[in-house]
Amino acid sequence: MTPQQQARQKVKSWSGKTGQFQDKHVLQNGMDAIKKTGASLKGFADGNKNDLTLVENFYSDPNNNGVLNQYDMTTNLYLRYLSGRGGEGLEISPERTNQLRSAIQTQAENLKDPLAIENIKNTYGQGHVDRINQGEIPVYFHGSKDAVAPIKATLPRDLPGHNDFSLSLGSFWAKPDGKGGYTVTDTYDFRYAPKSKGGDGNKEFKDMAEKYYGKGGLYHYHPRNVAGRHAISGLGHPFTYTLQIPGATK
Repeated sequence: MTPQQQARQKVKSWSGKTGQFQDKHVLQNGMDAIKKTGASLKGFADGNKNDLTLVENFYSDPNNNGVLNQYDMTTNLYLRYLSGRGGEGLEISPERTNQLRSAIQTQAENLKDPLAIENIKNTYGQGHVDRINQGEIPVYFHGSKDAVAPIKATLPRDLPGHNDFSLSLGSFWAKPDGKGGYTVTDTYDFRYAPKSKGGDGNKEFKDMAEKYYGKGGLYHYHPRNVAGRHAISGLGHPFTYTLQIPGATK
């Protein structure tokens, strides 16, 4: 065995099936994912360089791709962003795949309401309507992290998988594949990150996010707030990924 193989063997961690921990709370999954790397939870949350490096090195290694895919999509996608792993090897469970297909189909029904189309036009402009007319489906989750979802075109919070999708995929476009399924292509980034990391350069929004994610007390260590602070400081690497959602099997 070469030194390189030995090094990879040391860092490789046991992983179970895809989506095994997807229904556990993001806080529990976040803590578990960081502990697996040998990093300090507090050090990671506070931006300690050594702890960040441990996490980045662990999850950028292809050998640990299966570890990422065990978690909820929120944890999975964020650690791909932070480590630079990106969308390579990204998988979601059959259950999440079915839930995502259902969400897209529900939205396709919503778009039959003329008022939904009008609200989308008023919120995002004619360009979105043009894409809809070409057969694409814009999916907006109520409470999504990255969009003001138009009335009559918003998926309800009680939709299965909603919480995980709204904090990971956010709003996205789905394109029918002609076989009853869909192709979802999206970019994972943060609006309030530096421009060099995909941010929009809006100082007012960045200042507001900085104040929000810098809350003290126990909320200081909530994964959402930790991720927000890391993105604001310029950590992480935006990436584009594609999910193929096959048609339902009979």
